[in-house]
Formats: sequence, C-alpha cells, structure tokens
Amino acid sequence: MTSDKVADREVDISLVANRFACVYYEELHKDPKRTHQFYTSDSRFTRRTENEDLKIAKGQKEIYKILETTSYDKIHVDHVDSQEAPNNGVLIIVTGQMKRRECPYMEDFVQTFFLGSQERLNDGKPRFYVCNDMLQFISREKHSVKKPS
Repeated sequence: MTSDKVADREVDISLVANRFACVYYEELHKDPKRTHQFYTSDSRFTRRTENEDLKIAKGQKEIYKILETTSYDKIHVDHVDSQEAPNNGVLIIVTGQMKRRECPYMEDFVQTFFLGSQERLNDGKPRFYVCNDMLQFISREKHSVKKPS
C-alpha cells in the first residue's frame, strides 16, 4: 500500500470515528435507551464508575437493560482518536466529561469502542456496529503510588 493510500484510509477511519462519536453521544444525551440500536447480539459492554461495581452486559437485550436506567444531563467530548483495526474494523477512544443525573458534578471519562464491520448496503457504503464498548469514569482525586520497599 502506498503512503497516499494509507493516508486516505486513515482519513476515512477518522471520519467514521468522528461521525460515530457525534451521533452516539447525541443519542446518549437525548434518549439513552435508543443507543442499544448501535449494538448486536454479539456486542460486549462494560461500565465502571469510581463508586459503583462493574456493570457487564453481552448482547443488545442486556445492554438495553443497563442503558434504560441511565440518564445524562450533559456530555462534553474532548478528543476522539481512532485506528484501523483487523477485519475492516475501527478502534476508537474518546475522552471527555459527562454529567450523570445521579451525580452532582461532571465526571471525566474515557470510552473505548471497537466497531465491527458489517456487510455493505446497496449504496456500497461501509456499515459498522459496536462490537465492544468500555466506559470508565475517572476520579479527579490523585492517588499516591507507594514505592516498593
């Protein structure tokens, strides 16, 4: 593959990632229950906050059960980074802040998505689904690291 082809592919991947993030977080803010439509029966989903247990779901139905109890008052995305992944997939990492309804302040987050490739429609445009989704809320507190003795 020539460097021009590589550059074109990276632009395409970046465009896919940014469009996905824009649509996903807009939908997550407006109606979190509807975001289950980005997933399939093969999807994996995890959520972790500083004060909560890890929530894990497999498949669209289990993911819906978690999403239907989630509500976000505000979402701000700082960065969307992406890489081409095997089998025409897209690896995406997003950083930003979210205000969950049950939390009194904005929380920093990092979220990683692996978009799996689906069959193209008649228009030839690539299609993707969320194969893996991992969201971690990050504490603003600084934790001291103990030096080994």
